[in-house]
Amino acid sequence: MGSKGTVRLAQILANRSKTTLEEAVLLTSEQLGFRYFMFCGHFSRPRGATHEIRFDNFPVHWHRYCADRGRDLLPGPLRRLGLQEVTPLPWRKIATRYGSAFAKASEFGLVTGVSCSVHGPRGQWSLTSFALARGGSAAERHILTTLPDCQLVACTIHYAAARVARLVQDRELRNRLGEAASQLARRSLAVEPVRQLEGLYASLINVQSFST
Repeated sequence: MGSKGTVRLAQILANRSKTTLEEAVLLTSEQLGFRYFMFCGHFSRPRGATHEIRFDNFPVHWHRYCADRGRDLLPGPLRRLGLQEVTPLPWRKIATRYGSAFAKASEFGLVTGVSCSVHGPRGQWSLTSFALARGGSAAERHILTTLPDCQLVACTIHYAAARVARLVQDRELRNRLGEAASQLARRSLAVEPVRQLEGLYASLINVQSFST
């Protein structure tokens, strides 16, 4: 990948929020020569909590088209087939079989591309897709040339996204614990005056009994 590629990976790994990670991936995707990208990752923790992170810069009209029809942003069964692979899956390998789906995506600017899956512990997975707005032999050669870099970048994004998911889950847990502690404190403040009144009432009864 070279020194520039190493810098790209370092820029991705340096991010600790979804927003900055998305910005870094956009820059890296452009440097690799791709107009569009999409990332979707599913991450889990030892206690069973799960967190999904997804972002992309796919065309807005494609988003609307898919949302109106309840379809996935990736053409046809690309997501399912991509996650079954352990190596990058160029779209051209399945485009002929699912011609209508890819033809429609092409109308919106997603002409061809490649999807790279990554699998981690506890059932974690992610799929990173890079897409071009142009087709033809030159575009396919570009994809084949960048396949190793795409897979390496996909692994790096997966690692960074897993850390972001972990930080988000930890923050949510701290917020829940803080809220529980606040509720407990409020209950304690509400109970304490009652206890004080009960103690005062008992003292008054004792005094009255003593005086009589």
